[in-house]
Amino acid sequence: MDKPGVLLVAAMDTKGQEALYVKACLEEAGTEVFVIDAGIMGESPCPVTVTRQEVARAAGKTLEEVRDIGHEGKALDIMIEGAIRCARDLFKSGKVQGVIGLGGSMGTTLGTAVMRILPLGVPKVMVSTMASGGGKHRGLPGQRLSRRRSQDQSRSHSPAARAGNVKSL
Repeated sequence: MDKPGVLLVAAMDTKGQEALYVKACLEEAGTEVFVIDAGIMGESPCPVTVTRQEVARAAGKTLEEVRDIGHEGKALDIMIEGAIRCARDLFKSGKVQGVIGLGGSMGTTLGTAVMRILPLGVPKVMVSTMASGGGKHRGLPGQRLSRRRSQDQSRSHSPAARAGNVKSL
């Protein structure tokens, strides 16, 4: 029997170390991990399954074109479109049986958008600094969109978000 497969969605320039940790834990448990890097700036600290260049290309742009947009939200929308297409392809290939997203506010928007395109019942977990419940943010990005799909997602705060700055731990 093939190993179960999990899709890990993150902006690897900002959540790369966390993604490497989660990936190592999943691999130790016998799971194959497919990493989609949908970051826009910076670089990934490790090789990934789907690069940010491939994500941009899946949305009909080059990464340079995305970077040149000059508007964070519009650039994110393009990367979400590409990440959704890449995730859908991996899911349809039968390689992926669940998804984990790691992110702050933009990464959570990205991760939950990818999760919403997968069928109900596919395990979906979003680990987010936005889920800590503190501050001015009362909900998570995408929570009001497609209620049925959003209710199929498990959301967890990152321990660092609950405790404060990770450097102070």
